[in-house]
Formats: sequence, C-alpha cells, structure tokens
Amino acid sequence: ALGSEVAHPVVLFVRDGRDTLLSLHHHLVGFAGLQVDFAAFLAGNGGAWPPPALSWAVSNWSWVGATPPARLCVLRFEDCRADPTREFGRLLAFLGLERAPSELAEA
Repeated sequence: ALGSEVAHPVVLFVRDGRDTLLSLHHHLVGFAGLQVDFAAFLAGNGGAWPPPALSWAVSNWSWVGATPPARLCVLRFEDCRADPTREFGRLLAFLGLERAPSELAEA
C-alpha cells in the first residue's frame, strides 16, 4: 500500500579504497579507452572529474549515513577473503538465518 514501507536489510560490500581505485583505473584504461596515467586519474585529471577517492568515500559514507545501523551490515572484501566462514556466518546472522559452524564450514 502507498505509504507503507518495509525496512529491508542493507548489505554494503566494500573493498579497500586503494584497490578499488587501482582496479577502476585499469578498467577505464582497458575497456573505456581512458588515456591518463594513474596520478592524473587520482587527481581528477585537472578538474575533468571529481577525484575518485572522494567519490568512493562519499558513495560508501552515503550508504552508511542513510541506513540505520540495525539495518546495515558492512562486509569488507579483505575480511571475506581472510575468513570467509566467519564473515558469511556474520552475514547470515544479520539476515536472521542462523547456521551451525559445521554448516558454514561445509558451504
């Protein structure tokens, strides 16, 4: 019905900003034909675009700032790689789907 809102959970999956920016630069050079070096890319190419680090930070902080903490689960890529069982268990618990440690390890 109009005006009724369901409070959905929000999962924010983030990667270390340094890796994100380096990957984005490689992607834009390789697939979009960007012809600026990494330093110029990071600086916004003389004002041609906002500095990517700022855009990355604003994007992540906008999700964090707009979502009540009880509805937000932030997963870091690096943590998921280091201990996928723990992080997947944490995600499932956030979603209300408890699983035994043996089930997580098997998955």
